[in-house]
Amino acid sequence: MIKKVVEAIQKHDMINNGEKIVVGVSGGADSMSLLHILLALKNEYNIKIIVVHINHGIRGQEAARDESFVKEYCENNHILTYIFKCNVKEYAKTTHITEEEAGRKLRYEKFTEVLRAENADKIAIAHNENDCVETVLINLIRGTGLKGLTGINAKNNNIIRPLICCTRDEIESYCEENKLKYVIDSTNIENVYTRNKVRNQLIPYIKENINEKVTDNIFRMTILLEEVEEYMEKEAYKNFNAVVKSVKKDCIQIDIEGLKRCENAIIKRVLRKALYEIAGENLKDIYMGHVHDIITMMNKQSGKQLNLPNNIIAQKDFNILKIFIANFDESFVYESKVKNIPCQINVEGTKFTLELIDNNENIINTETIKYFDFDKINIDLLSIRNRREGDYIYIKPDSERQKLKKFFTNSKIPIYERNKLPILVQNNNAIWIVGYKTSPFFAINEKTKKVLKVQSCTLN
Repeated sequence: MIKKVVEAIQKHDMINNGEKIVVGVSGGADSMSLLHILLALKNEYNIKIIVVHINHGIRGQEAARDESFVKEYCENNHILTYIFKCNVKEYAKTTHITEEEAGRKLRYEKFTEVLRAENADKIAIAHNENDCVETVLINLIRGTGLKGLTGINAKNNNIIRPLICCTRDEIESYCEENKLKYVIDSTNIENVYTRNKVRNQLIPYIKENINEKVTDNIFRMTILLEEVEEYMEKEAYKNFNAVVKSVKKDCIQIDIEGLKRCENAIIKRVLRKALYEIAGENLKDIYMGHVHDIITMMNKQSGKQLNLPNNIIAQKDFNILKIFIANFDESFVYESKVKNIPCQINVEGTKFTLELIDNNENIINTETIKYFDFDKINIDLLSIRNRREGDYIYIKPDSERQKLKKFFTNSKIPIYERNKLPILVQNNNAIWIVGYKTSPFFAINEKTKKVLKVQSCTLN
């Protein structure tokens, strides 16, 4: 099975030499196999492995058992481990989503939090071939487009799935052959969640009564459709750049006549991409019916407007289609100067605490606490604010720097979020783009005498 995993890693360019990999480990057969294989490949790829385990707060003693199991395994193998306890039920209730969706959302939030805190490169998830097939069937039953029929991608930006080519039977055999222990989640056999019904009832029924090779056949289809999807996305991206006339903060302007010259499939994808740029994660509340409504509106007279979910507006202005957030003030700016240190500064729902410490303390960057070389900082030019024209950040300590506009684009930060992000800056030189990146130019080293400690905290 290791050979299959290595082939998948190479085919999809999942891991590069010397990278830090955050591995999601529940303690089940899939994630324990993934961790075991990555440890076996550790020297070959010169990778550093960091484990993240999430206790969802649902299964009581069983969840505590899983947590202890993962913790002990990682301690025995000298692996840096993060363990988080989350209240999935409460989160699902307050956000009005299912427990399945809440659990997934919280997991990926924690994976990303550790990725940023550890300056890691990839997040490795233990999805396998069976998971992919189940996802296709779930999407098909709910209603989906071509993207949904590709199932679970082997690689999605910095998220990698090295086991996606392996079946559940192969994974269990691997555990047996390598005497690899794992825990069993008793809820996997409870047919309450949609995925469990598909896994435990629908697929076995199809195998027994219609086609025993249904899993293999669907997985092969996903590989073919993924190639088609990749091509269509490239075409959509190319046409998006051609027809978008302006991207200003929370508003995208599209040349309607240029868009109409595209094929129908591309028109829909361009509009979906524009909506994603504005809506971000809230795109899940916007359906294909809304896209069809926008297309219909484009053929009507100027001044027509559509009110979409999450306060998003689509408006026809002569030959321009505008997609923007309602009540958005393009002139919106905020800034708080740092007048002295230590201090506390509240900006746009976030409290920042700044203090000076010596460079001989235990200094570990986390998602919310960062440390900088104060010897390189001029306090008279220091402030916390949102972005401005001309802002930049260093990508490498002494040479390569990048305009924030380009950094936001390359980092795929949705437009609706860009104007709200707090940034610790020295004049136009970004020190910390909160939640995303710190500047290596201000990183501490052995020559640093005074250290600026900055802590952020979301205000309720």
